[in-house]
Amino acid sequence: MGIIIGIIQGFGALDYPVVAFGDTGLGFGSLFIELGQYLGQALLLSIGLILFLTAVNLVLADWLRNSWVVTALQLILLAVAWIAPPMRYSPLTYFKLDPVITGTLAKQMDNAQYTTGLGLSVLIGSSAILIALMVVSRLIQGWLTRRPAMAAAK
Repeated sequence: MGIIIGIIQGFGALDYPVVAFGDTGLGFGSLFIELGQYLGQALLLSIGLILFLTAVNLVLADWLRNSWVVTALQLILLAVAWIAPPMRYSPLTYFKLDPVITGTLAKQMDNAQYTTGLGLSVLIGSSAILIALMVVSRLIQGWLTRRPAMAAAK
């Protein structure tokens, strides 16, 4: 219903101010970002999170081959992400979208490097590493399964 009303009446102004923390030119302080910018960054981080969780799911499903165990481990990963301490290059840090986008996390950690851009690169990089790990694992499995067949053929 909200989508229909939004299409007919309009979705509203995306220049609505949202309080954030960042570089004000005079140091690290509070500033305003537009709602459209906030939603765009949330969309980018969400896409990165989807890629990361898909990569984790693929690796776990390839190694364990049991959907119940994979689902349980995914749920444990989500729970750990909420209690894990923030670390700059840990993908678990960027599961909490609002503190990253508004700069609250950067203010708490007193480090301006906790940004959406770094979060997106960490999530995509971690996803690439996991996919590469899965490909190498599959290559090794294929090599090990073919090797005994070759030895028996000789």
